Amino acid sequence: MNQRRILIIGAILSIILLLLLVIVYITNRQRQEDNAQQQDQTPRQEVPIPTTSDVDFTQPPSQEALNRIEESHRIFAPTVYVMNKLPHDEVTYAMDFYLDEEREAYVFTVEPKISSLQQVQQDVLDWLLGIGLTEDQIGTLIIEYTTEVN
Repeated sequence: MNQRRILIIGAILSIILLLLLVIVYITNRQRQEDNAQQQDQTPRQEVPIPTTSDVDFTQPPSQEALNRIEESHRIFAPTVYVMNKLPHDEVTYAMDFYLDEEREAYVFTVEPKISSLQQVQQDVLDWLLGIGLTEDQIGTLIIEYTTEVN
């Protein structure tokens, strides 16, 4: 009799466990379907992909576009910004640049036209500040001064 009770209780517990598993499976399946429906109902935003047909290559870019590019260079790429202003010639110096392949960097060269190197350095600093660079940005530039006066 005890064995029969144990078997009946075991069978009842097995059926209850099976029913719980079926309920969990059905609930999860329903959630997945609901999520899929919500995703299908969510409007997708179309992002236009620019193509060459969007640009008129027969016309030069507008001055406004060029100004935005130059301002972006001034803020985020001071080396490029200064390079685009060169060669530059003043009464006290001439400035240009070259690519130093060993250092893998652009180097600005300054050729003094007067004997006072301090004056030339101050004039270069004044010009760089005058074109809108900050002292921190100027500090990132590699500037070499030649020792010969031209």
